[in-house]
Amino acid sequence: MSTMNATDLASKFPSLAEPLSSSAPLLGLYFAASWCPDCTEVTPAVNKIYESQASGDTKTLDLVYVASDSTADQMKNYVPSSWLAIPFDQVEERSNLKRHFGACAGKETEALGVDRKFGIPTLIILESSTGRVISTSGVEDVMGPNGGKQVLDRWKAM
Repeated sequence: MSTMNATDLASKFPSLAEPLSSSAPLLGLYFAASWCPDCTEVTPAVNKIYESQASGDTKTLDLVYVASDSTADQMKNYVPSSWLAIPFDQVEERSNLKRHFGACAGKETEALGVDRKFGIPTLIILESSTGRVISTSGVEDVMGPNGGKQVLDRWKAM
């Protein structure tokens, strides 16, 4: 995973431009798929953290879904409507994000030519203003004993 600042990330991955420039200090990239049993367990917990935020300008975290779904309908029916998502038809951008962060489903590894560091589900937390990776263990943070809304405060403090 190479280091890029927020401007370079937004340039390389246009779908991230808006969330990287939002007022939310954190950006979560959630790599997952509707057909993945672990993902179907984790996604509601990630959504609960996301939905626990105050609405409006006080939001701490923006979430972007990076799909490994097989069809646009699978993705549309799986990702919570309040989240942002890399459009399904933006195959190259989704693939490049997976390569950049080394996060994808095992069955995608060969086709993408990914140096796979993380399977799915993976939640990578970035500092929005800088693009700095704060955590690559967002799933573990959310699902661990100290998950819940407090995890947002821990990420902000990192």
